[in-house]
Amino acid sequence: MKKQFVTLVFTFLSWAGYAQNSFNEVVFNEMMQGWAKDPVGTLKSGADPNFTFINGNGKVMSLAQLIDSYTNGFTESDRKIEQLNVRQSGSTGIATGILTRLPTKGYLRTRFRNKKANGCWLPLSIRIFEIPKMPTKPPSKK
Repeated sequence: MKKQFVTLVFTFLSWAGYAQNSFNEVVFNEMMQGWAKDPVGTLKSGADPNFTFINGNGKVMSLAQLIDSYTNGFTESDRKIEQLNVRQSGSTGIATGILTRLPTKGYLRTRFRNKKANGCWLPLSIRIFEIPKMPTKPPSKK
């Protein structure tokens, strides 16, 4: 009985340790809040050195280029993520959804790796695929 209890305790502790290291919606939302408040500080302290950002037009930016962009005056309007889906596959965290950053809307895919820096997962990449605008009027018949 004592052996079973010890096994149960170790099993519980391993689950608790895994739960703290798991990538979930709470972790993702905390990271996005940090990004919204201080994008440069968040990127400098918590992004993977090989971080890549790909905007909706397909422009690829390194971590240094994205930091320079924010440092040189780039600002974001309010953004909202809908249909958020957060999951973990091994040591990779993945979040997808629909990002609205006025005036654009796009599909969002982010990847994170399981090595914590300052208590956060390290962002590996962010990719935005712009959703094409649909015409408001049907084409005219000739």
